[in-house]
Amino acid sequence: MAEGDKFEQRLRGFGWRKVYQLGKSGAEMTNVVDAAVGAVSHGLRKELACARLGGILGILQFSLQADWQQRQSALIDQNEPSPLSCLCVELERIEADELGSITVQLASTVAESVFAEISKRGNYPTREAIRNAFAEELAWRIVDNRCLSHVREGIALGSEHTATQHEQWEKDFRRVLRPQAERLVKQMLKDDGSQAIARAPRRLTPKLKTKEVLHKPLHAVVR
Repeated sequence: MAEGDKFEQRLRGFGWRKVYQLGKSGAEMTNVVDAAVGAVSHGLRKELACARLGGILGILQFSLQADWQQRQSALIDQNEPSPLSCLCVELERIEADELGSITVQLASTVAESVFAEISKRGNYPTREAIRNAFAEELAWRIVDNRCLSHVREGIALGSEHTATQHEQWEKDFRRVLRPQAERLVKQMLKDDGSQAIARAPRRLTPKLKTKEVLHKPLHAVVR
């Protein structure tokens, strides 16, 4: 068995083997990320489906804004629980309700990470900024959990990257992933707290042209 095949066999779920194959072959990063976003969106409709993502994001947004307001106040009641402690309690409740859900576990970790990062900035955290940070971190952790953690070595071997080069490759991956992750989560998690079905951005799901369509008169194709 080829070295690359050994790593590929570790992957489960739609689309992840394609991500691996593109990565190890040195494909353009936009193509690798397109494949990854397609795999993430498919997973969130299937084996990673989770109805609690909107709730986790809402709690995170509320907690960060409460934390900012508390830090602006001269009077802080030391007996009151901190927004971070309240966030952690709510996340633990959700994890208990959704025991065994990989997506809830990842999203809870993401929420705590995003809280720690944004709370250090000092400026007022808008709901959009929080959602974008949550989206980027969640998408990256799903990619790592479902794909990269299993085939990191195989990608480096296939692309003949040194450890330093592969580290830069992952940084580039995350940078290119960011705007697509933001669009994906914006489409899925609505401002009113409702949650839609995860869909890959439109440009990643082109409509295939069959011979029948290609041979139709233009007026019959364009509606």
